[in-house]
Amino acid sequence: ALDWCGVHWQTKPEIFKVSIPSKRLRDVKKSIRTTLKRNMNGSLTALQLASSLGKAAATAEAIAPQRLFCRPAMRALKRAVHGSLGDFRTPVTLSAEQERGLSWLVANVHRHNGSSLYTNVQVSAVLTTDASPFAFGAILKLPSGKVLRTSGFFSKVEAKLPQNER
Repeated sequence: ALDWCGVHWQTKPEIFKVSIPSKRLRDVKKSIRTTLKRNMNGSLTALQLASSLGKAAATAEAIAPQRLFCRPAMRALKRAVHGSLGDFRTPVTLSAEQERGLSWLVANVHRHNGSSLYTNVQVSAVLTTDASPFAFGAILKLPSGKVLRTSGFFSKVEAKLPQNER
């Protein structure tokens, strides 16, 4: 076993996993609870949200669902900062969905701590996508062998969106 950069690495061949020490998890939970309280009081800023989300992001390798449940709050942070032209002092209000994601993390972070670095994934379908600034295409190969294809052009409004939102 190895403790490195605040992460516990279990390196036995039969148990190769990464986990976050309990004290660090308590700190992450405390930060998220504070963020949720500030949101309820209407005093949450982008800087405070970014701090909590950064602490949570540092657990992602050890807590598999972390990214899924923090993603909605990350969107709120992105909108607030872009809308204020980069001012992290701007107020942020989390939606009910965003609050639920962070609340789930507080309630479940200890239970999901300890992701295995071995992944034995059985692929049931394969989706291949590609896009340019003007067009897109996708191929879905199903387990039955059936192949579905689609392609098209982005509208002028869609073409202006960032690449990861088209």
